[in-house]
Amino acid sequence: MKGSWPSVSGQGIGIGVRIQVHDRELAVVHLDAHTDAYPLAGNTGPAAFHRAAESRLLDPTVSYHIGLRGPVASKGLYAHARELGYQLVTITELLDRGIIPVLDEVVRRLANRPVYICWDMDFFDPSVAPGVITPNWDGVTAREGLQIARLLRRLNIVAIDINCVSPLHDAAGLAAFLCARVILEFLAGLAAARPSHRD
Repeated sequence: MKGSWPSVSGQGIGIGVRIQVHDRELAVVHLDAHTDAYPLAGNTGPAAFHRAAESRLLDPTVSYHIGLRGPVASKGLYAHARELGYQLVTITELLDRGIIPVLDEVVRRLANRPVYICWDMDFFDPSVAPGVITPNWDGVTAREGLQIARLLRRLNIVAIDINCVSPLHDAAGLAAFLCARVILEFLAGLAAARPSHRD
């Protein structure tokens, strides 16, 4: 429906890859500790954006993986993602350059393109989102993450998914609570962008 987009939450990133619009103009902004562009066989979560680029479901040259950090499963994973065309922003670069300058650059570069937001909850630090599938220290705080969500609302968003909450490991439901707030931030942006029908 015009003026709306799917918002999905679930366990794995593959959900988002299946719902996204098949459009070679499509850009992805992927917020995650990992690229999920691993050169693996099959439609697994760690290979989701490798498959998406390989199948030409999106344009990797204007797609971003933001928040990368922590140990990786094997050598060369960042290099492989760059070879596919993706733009990589590590957590160190994000915080050293500053959240606003980095997100302003993303918004300028993706102006008028359809954008799919894929948000893995391990983008957050485990101190604020403990119940995730692959926690990694040194992530963003709740305040920083919500600021990023509000900055991303300026994009032409056509789909969003928030993924990788693990309820069995979620102390006091903190990750689920924060996940719901991220969804709320994006839905509020969608509502604010709609023309008012009041007299």
